Amino acid sequence: MGVLRPGIMAALGKAGLSRQFWPDAMAHLVWSLNRTVHSNDMQHTPYELLEGHPPTLAPAKTFGCMALYYVPREARSKEDPRAKWAIYLGVADEDRKS
Repeated sequence: MGVLRPGIMAALGKAGLSRQFWPDAMAHLVWSLNRTVHSNDMQHTPYELLEGHPPTLAPAKTFGCMALYYVPREARSKEDPRAKWAIYLGVADEDRKS
C-alpha cells in the first residue's frame, strides 16, 4: 500500500476530488499499473504474464477528467439529452478484465 499511496493522492489532487473517491483512484491506479511494463521484466506487463496476451488500453482515460456517458432510451424522454456530463472515476467493471 505504501507504493500506491502517492499515486492515489496525486490522482485525487490533480482531479480535485476528496478522499471519499480513494477506492476509485486506487482501482484506476492498480488497473493502470497492471498494464504497464515494470523494471523487473521490461518486455511484459503483469496483465500479459497472467493472461497470456497483451492488454488493451482502449478504455483508459485520465482519472478525474470530464466525460460524457450515454443515457439509455428507456431512461429519458424524447426531449432529454442522449448523454450527460460526469467525472471519469475509472474503467467500468466489465472492462477491467480486458
